Amino acid sequence: MNIPGATEEDEISNLVQKAWYNYDVDRSGYLDKRETLRFLNDLLMNQGQPSATLPMFNRFFSEFDTN
Repeated sequence: MNIPGATEEDEISNLVQKAWYNYDVDRSGYLDKRETLRFLNDLLMNQGQPSATLPMFNRFFSEFDTN
């Protein structure tokens, strides 16, 4: 999406905000574990990959969740 006068950074920021809005269902400002799993599985699906298994996701979440 090219918005006249918008920089590439503006466009990326806009895309991130839209994605966050779609996945932050409870509007907490953070993606909780369930919201993150939904995001990850949608991302994998769009890449033609199988969904994450729950053990795989739990390992990923515990390694990368900082709060």
